Amino acid sequence: VGEALGCSVGWEQETQTITIMNRELLTVWFKPGNMSAEAAQGYPEGETAVPGTFVYDLSVAPYCIQGTTYVPITLFMDLLACNADYQLQGSQLTITTTYSQ
Repeated sequence: VGEALGCSVGWEQETQTITIMNRELLTVWFKPGNMSAEAAQGYPEGETAVPGTFVYDLSVAPYCIQGTTYVPITLFMDLLACNADYQLQGSQLTITTTYSQ
């Protein structure tokens, strides 16, 4: 989902951390199994402590299955400038960005 929304998505093997950066340079990083994520504006690559970093509590811990990571949709809505619309008929979820394409 992150890549389809134009975000940069990365995996740090050593720390087991997933990083998602949107086009407005808001970066979110989290670890599968943790109930929180960290976020900062303009996160410089390779840095681990960034001034202005804040913690975001997740409703469910992210998890990985066969190389795919699943996260609560609220992470995208609340932190990565996205809107989500769920249609009961047809069980379709549409996610759009609120920033310029």
